[in-house]
Amino acid sequence: MMHRLSSGIRRAISVFSLSFCGQSLWAEQPLSPAKELSPRVKERFFVFGLSETRNSWYGSDGFRLLGSSTQLSAGYGSFFTRGLIWGQAEAVVGPIPFAGEYAQHYAFHGFSASITTALTLAPGEPRAFTKNAGPRVGVAYTAINGKPLLGSAQEESSLSGFSLEAGFFYSWLQAPRFPGNTPELLLTRLDGVLVSVVGSAPLYLSFQGGRLQGSALRFAIDLLISP
Repeated sequence: MMHRLSSGIRRAISVFSLSFCGQSLWAEQPLSPAKELSPRVKERFFVFGLSETRNSWYGSDGFRLLGSSTQLSAGYGSFFTRGLIWGQAEAVVGPIPFAGEYAQHYAFHGFSASITTALTLAPGEPRAFTKNAGPRVGVAYTAINGKPLLGSAQEESSLSGFSLEAGFFYSWLQAPRFPGNTPELLLTRLDGVLVSVVGSAPLYLSFQGGRLQGSALRFAIDLLISP
């Protein structure tokens, strides 16, 4: 009788010990990768830019519009694998000083809107490297309005149309930023800087009922800032 009781006690102690060890091992095991929570990084960004453009447009009858303009721009975009994509609107700062006999009778003001894609030459996510470079392409819509100067007998004129843009960019980008508004994260809102040289050619550019040909060359600096 005592032997059976002793054997039962030993069996109960063994079961309890195994159960306790199993619970300890389960508690010490890390969560599986599928259960671990990874903070999402900010993929979206605002873009604010400053650019200088040299325009050289001409018509079939010898009409020409030559001049440089400065633009301020703002837009919104997103990072993706091997590149960036963004849209932005640009407003010309002050009147455009077009040269030529026709332009002397007008004060030209205008704006443009564009969608641009930039691809990085280095493999991987664009922010995997502090410095990166690559080609950029886009489509832009331009609208310029010419108002006659005081004392001029000319009628109001307008220029509008679409252009194809292509160029090259160089970037300085920060590592991805986790979402949040702690002081440490607020100091990292600047995602980086893009410096670009972009040429454009009209797809269709009309002026006073006629079609213009030519090209434009633009130098741009854009700041990327996290929301």
